[in-house]
Amino acid sequence: MEQSGKSYLSGLGAVLYRELPLLSFIAVLCGCGGDFADNAAEMVALKTCSPVTGIPWTPYIEGAGSSAHSSSISVSKTVLTGTGPLLGWEDPVLAANLVSVNIDMTQDLGTGGSLTLVAQATGFPGALSGGAYPMLISLSDGTNEYVNLNKSGTGGYCGDSSLYTCSDTSCNLNGTCSIAWPSAFFDLTHWEQRQIGLGYVSSNTFPTCNWADGPDGVTDWSGCAFNKHYFVDGKLRSGVNYTAKYVILASDYLEVSGYDVGLKVTVLKKTNATAANGAIDLNVFLVGAKNVAASRTPKGQQNLDLLFKSVFAHYNQVNIKIGSVRVIEWGCLEGGDLFAAADYYNYNAANYLGKMFAAGSGSLPAELESKALNLFLVSTIGDQTSNMSVVGLAGAISGPLVNGTGSSGVAIATFNRLDQFNPSCSPGLTCELASQESDFIDMGATISHEMGHYLGLNHPSERTGTTHDRVYDTPVCVTKGPKGYLTVNSCTADTTSFLPTGLSCLDVCASRTTGTYCPTALECQYNHLMWWSTKTYINGTGDGNLLTPNSGTIMKFNPFVQ
Repeated sequence: MEQSGKSYLSGLGAVLYRELPLLSFIAVLCGCGGDFADNAAEMVALKTCSPVTGIPWTPYIEGAGSSAHSSSISVSKTVLTGTGPLLGWEDPVLAANLVSVNIDMTQDLGTGGSLTLVAQATGFPGALSGGAYPMLISLSDGTNEYVNLNKSGTGGYCGDSSLYTCSDTSCNLNGTCSIAWPSAFFDLTHWEQRQIGLGYVSSNTFPTCNWADGPDGVTDWSGCAFNKHYFVDGKLRSGVNYTAKYVILASDYLEVSGYDVGLKVTVLKKTNATAANGAIDLNVFLVGAKNVAASRTPKGQQNLDLLFKSVFAHYNQVNIKIGSVRVIEWGCLEGGDLFAAADYYNYNAANYLGKMFAAGSGSLPAELESKALNLFLVSTIGDQTSNMSVVGLAGAISGPLVNGTGSSGVAIATFNRLDQFNPSCSPGLTCELASQESDFIDMGATISHEMGHYLGLNHPSERTGTTHDRVYDTPVCVTKGPKGYLTVNSCTADTTSFLPTGLSCLDVCASRTTGTYCPTALECQYNHLMWWSTKTYINGTGDGNLLTPNSGTIMKFNPFVQ
C-alpha cells in the first residue's frame, strides 16, 4: 500500500514560547515539505522598498574575534555518497534496506576530537511527493557499536519491524524499538532528536558525552558510554575504518517499493589535543526592513552589542568564546521582508521558518559552510496552534553543519524592539545590567539557549519532569506545579539530590519562593541556561544562566567550536 498526500512525521525543533507571564521551552513536531533551497527564488516579496539609511552595525563584543579561536583545533571535511532503497514509515528495517558508508578514521583526533556525520538524501524520485529523511541506524568502529538499536536474529532492527507505527495523521516510534546499553544515546528519544530536524537532514556528533561519574548502565545518571566503554586512551578509536548505516524514509508514505535514492554524508573530523577551549563564529541575519533599520540606529547598535555581550558571558563560563560575527542585512530589497513575520507551524507557507533557514543559509558563500552558526533575528515567529508567541527556535538539537537545509539555523524574535529596548540607557554610554529591561535580558538568554540546542544540549528536565538530559552535573527536577509542568516554585520544593553535592534545591534555596534569588545555586534547575521555561530578572538581579563543565564538554565536541 502507498499512502500519500501528507507528512506523517514532523521535524523536531527546540522552541521557546511566550504566554505572558510564562515562557516555555518544548520539543515540538512540525511538518516539513518541499525543496526549500530550490524554491528560494519564489520567496522574494514584490513590493516597493524604502531607502535604507544609517550606518550598518559593526559588532563590538569585548573578547570576541578571530583571535579567540584555539590554534590546537582543526576541522577537515569530506563527502561520502551511496545509493539504496527508499522506504516508507512502516517498512521493516532489514539489513538489505540500509545504505552504508565507510569512514577513514586512521587519524588520531585527540582527546577533544570528534566525528560529525551530516546526512542528506539526494535524487528523490520525481514521481513521489515530499522528501526523504536519512536516519543513522548504526555506527561501528569495528569493535564497538555506538547506536545500538535492538537487533533481531536475521540482522534487522526493531524485531525486523519498522521504526515507526502510524495512524491516519501521525507516526510514533515503534514500541518494539529500544536503545541497548552501551550506546552513545541515552534512549530512543535522544537518538531520534539527532535524526530529524526542521529539514530533511540527520546530524550526529560523536562523542556525545565524556564523564565517568555515575553507575555503569542504563539509568538517568549513568556514566558516559564513551568514557566507560568506547574510548581508547580517552579519545575516539583511531587507525581503523568506521561504518555508518542509514535507513532513508520517504516523508509522505507508509510503504514504498521499487525506488532507490542517493545518500550524501558530509564527514567532519575535528582534531583537538586538549578539549580546553574554543570559539564560535556567528552569521547574524537581520531579517526584514524593520530589523535592518533598527540595527542602523545608535540605539539599535547599542542593544545588539549588549545582547551578544551577554551571549559571550554565558559561553565564557565553559571556556567557549565568540569568534568572528558576520552581519547579513536581509532587508526589503533582498526579499527578507517575506520572513520577518516567520511561520513556525505551516510548512506550506511561503514564510515558513524551514524555508527561511534554507534560503538564508544557502545564500552564503560556499567557503563559509561548516564555519559558523547561522542566527536569524526576525520580527516575530508565529504558531497558529497556540495562543502563545514563539520567541526562539533551533532548527534541530545538534543542528547540521551544512547550509541550505530547513534546519540550518537558529531563529530569535525581536518583536521589532531592537532600537527600543533599554530606554534609560543613552547610546554611546555604558548600560549596566540593572538598567536593562527584563525582556531584553531574556532575549540574550534565549539566543544562548537556542545556540545550546544547536550545539547538542537538551533541557536538564523537560517540562513534565519525566525526561531528563542525563548529564551528570545538571540537576533533575521531578516535582510538577498545579498545571502539570515544572515551575520555579515546584523545583524549589523538589528534594531530588544533585549528585555532585548531595543537596537539593530546597536545601540551598528555600528562600526563592519569597523572592530571594540564588543565581549560583547549581542544585536549582531554573538557574541553568537550558532550563525549559522562563527566568525572572528585576533591576539586574534574578535567576542564573549557568552552564556546567559537562555541558561545555558536549558543546566543545561540536566542530563549530574551534
